[in-house]
Amino acid sequence: MENKERLQRFIEKLCNETNSTVNAVDGKLYERGEDYIEISNKFARVFVRRVFTRNGVRLEICSPSAGYRTYLDPLELESLTRHPKSIFNNLLREPWARPD
Repeated sequence: MENKERLQRFIEKLCNETNSTVNAVDGKLYERGEDYIEISNKFARVFVRRVFTRNGVRLEICSPSAGYRTYLDPLELESLTRHPKSIFNNLLREPWARPD
C-alpha cells in the first residue's frame, strides 16, 4: 500500500504542475479525488480520475508531458459519445494548438 500511496502523491504533484483549463474556486479545483488511473501507449500518456467538486462529479484528465489538465462533467462526456470517432482527426492534426 505504501508504494501505491507514494505513486499517487507523485502523480498528483505532476498534475498540479500542469496548466488547468478550469479556474480554481477558493484556490481549490476539487474537494476530493479518487486514485489516478494511467492510460498510455507509445504516443501518449495520461492520468484520469474522478473528482468531486461543489458542482458535482468531474473526470480529471491530466497529461504531465504535454503540461495540460482538464475537467469534464457528465454532460460533456456524454456529448463525446454522440460524435463519430473521426471528430478527433481535426484535434490530432494540430495537437498542440490551443483555442484562443
